[in-house]
Amino acid sequence: MYADKDSVYQRMRKKVIMHSRNDFDRVPGIGSAKRIEYNADGRAVAADSSIRQARSRFR
Repeated sequence: MYADKDSVYQRMRKKVIMHSRNDFDRVPGIGSAKRIEYNADGRAVAADSSIRQARSRFR
């Protein structure tokens, strides 16, 4: 996770997804692993991610 004054950026493998900062009631912590979902009202909700980044031994 990374956030600036306008957006929240979520890194998913090789993709970066940009979310509007205004959609969040509370912006997730920088560097945290979160899953971002949108509720029925269109508000973004950050939940703990069940997927963890792991280092691969393959090269």
